[in-house]
Amino acid sequence: PPPPPPPPPHGMGEELSAEVVDPDKHDRPCRVYAPVGNHEDLLPYLVRRLLENGSNTSFVNKIADESIDVMDIIADPLETAASHDYAAHDRIPQPLEIFQPERDNSQGINLADRSVSSRLLGELEEAAQKSYTAKPIVGGEEVDGDEKPSVNPSDLSEVVGVCHQATADHVRRAIDVSIAAQPAWDRLGGHERAVILGRAADLYEKHRDELLGLIVREGGRTIPDAISELREAVDFMRYYGAQARKYFGEPILLPGPTGERNTLSVYRHKPMELPACNLHRAGDGCAGGGQCGARKTRSTDARHRLPGDPAAARGGCSGRCASLRALWRTHDR
Repeated sequence: PPPPPPPPPHGMGEELSAEVVDPDKHDRPCRVYAPVGNHEDLLPYLVRRLLENGSNTSFVNKIADESIDVMDIIADPLETAASHDYAAHDRIPQPLEIFQPERDNSQGINLADRSVSSRLLGELEEAAQKSYTAKPIVGGEEVDGDEKPSVNPSDLSEVVGVCHQATADHVRRAIDVSIAAQPAWDRLGGHERAVILGRAADLYEKHRDELLGLIVREGGRTIPDAISELREAVDFMRYYGAQARKYFGEPILLPGPTGERNTLSVYRHKPMELPACNLHRAGDGCAGGGQCGARKTRSTDARHRLPGDPAAARGGCSGRCASLRALWRTHDR
């Protein structure tokens, strides 16, 4: 006689498995999925499965409800989407809008889409043909220094460009310019500083391909890491711009238990301390909070970050926030 069927698995799919393996029904072999591990490793997974399978729209939930017609359970999801003209759910925000109403999200790139990834690779190849020169910026102006070649860490024979090294005099001048510029920058107010940070973020995304090419070639990042680094830099600018509007704009009205008027106003900001995004984590917090400063990058990352400094300058930061960092720019720009 044939061997008896294996015992049904214990779990939410038990009834479904019984239907599949039953010799009098479908009589098909069925694998048993059994996660193995320690309690602390499995518990989060099991809770997630419980939440997913226990939801009202879950397939496992519906199959146990005898009031639901079988044809509704096995409905083709593509046909269901077509019946709504493939319209997005009006209560699910688009990726760009997930942080609204506070700010825009940074733009992502769907590398799984072959047409998108192929176009990006072509744009990076085109950007790789350009020659770059990097110089420190002091008070919004480029200054000369000792030239040093910058090479691709994955191919030391490839010279990405030339970097002018900052001197001690450049550092002193940058600090002096920052001190002189700070009162005027502070008087702009949180809203105007946020507008400037937002313009700079938009320009970073406008020159995305050139920035990504430099991060990959000179910084030695993979393409996904380069995308994440650029997105984080953009997010920092927009985040601190939103915080500047919130805390450095109009005073925040607080509760007055005895009828008095209490308000909260924040003056200045002490920032926290990855390359492109690290500079923005500290620097954009300072800028949004009304401070100026001289900023220095690590020697391994300073040169590829950033052609965004011209972007920040065109956004309105130049001269008001002195910045001592190397920047790349094309010879013909």
